[in-house]
Amino acid sequence: FADAAQGFKDFIVDYPTSDRLAYAMLQLGKAYERSGQYQQATEAFQQFIERNPNHLEVPAAMRSKAHALDRLGKYTKAGVAFQDVHTSYPEGEYATQDLLDAGKNYHRGRVLDRAEATFLRLIAQYPQSPLIHEAIYNLGLVLQEANRSEEALAQFQTIADYSGATERKPNALLEMGKIALAQEKFQAAEDVFARLRKQFSKSASAETSYLVLANWYASRNNWERAEATYANAQSNLPRNTRRQQAVLGKAHAQRMLEKFDDALGLYSQFLKVYPKSPFLPAARLGFARAFADLKNYRNALEAFNLLLENFP
Repeated sequence: FADAAQGFKDFIVDYPTSDRLAYAMLQLGKAYERSGQYQQATEAFQQFIERNPNHLEVPAAMRSKAHALDRLGKYTKAGVAFQDVHTSYPEGEYATQDLLDAGKNYHRGRVLDRAEATFLRLIAQYPQSPLIHEAIYNLGLVLQEANRSEEALAQFQTIADYSGATERKPNALLEMGKIALAQEKFQAAEDVFARLRKQFSKSASAETSYLVLANWYASRNNWERAEATYANAQSNLPRNTRRQQAVLGKAHAQRMLEKFDDALGLYSQFLKVYPKSPFLPAARLGFARAFADLKNYRNALEAFNLLLENFP
């Protein structure tokens, strides 16, 4: 793609009056985009837009520029760029998606008021859109981050109560449970999580709900309930990273309960079963600390040294 970009650049310089100039300018932006040169891509797309304002590919170029800004991590500018596409083409095929992408980028850029306004606009302007629940869910996340939990809860409840199918229902139920825990409404959280696990047992949200509850107990130093909840998660989760987190959480809770032998055994088992786990540093650290808890300082020192050798 780098060679293609250079070829289009040469063509633009050598043939400035060609009837293929607009095509070359557009393809230059795409070549930069495909090669991961997103800053150059934004500049190329902008040049194409300014030089060819009536070209049929201007909406796509504007959208590509917005995506490139997103990839650069310039989220607020990306939000503005997506919103500009929608403003210019409100009846376009991708108008709803443009607004959704604008709102998501404002959210990533922590411009919460503009994110909220954009999602509300989408909901009001396109109530029959297939993306309506995606917009409602993301609005809920924005309100939650703005510490407006009751308003956020209302958005998630709208999705949870929807009688039809929507991919965001498990996510909405998970967030409802989180809000209930934050409000110290334990039974409400349990009820929501139970519903989530029953209706969407194989979903990532259902699996995550076990860890959310266990971590909540741990954050309050209720180590007995934390250990039991991590154990429940370990029993119910498939062998994935969430189960690994449950095992490590259970071992840590056992250390806090001074069940040092149990913790050491669990860390040892983890290291054998999950030798390539992304949580290996945490497991090795816990393993070393468990030896230290048992006053087995020789093995503790060896374990700490092994940790430093493998994860300097």
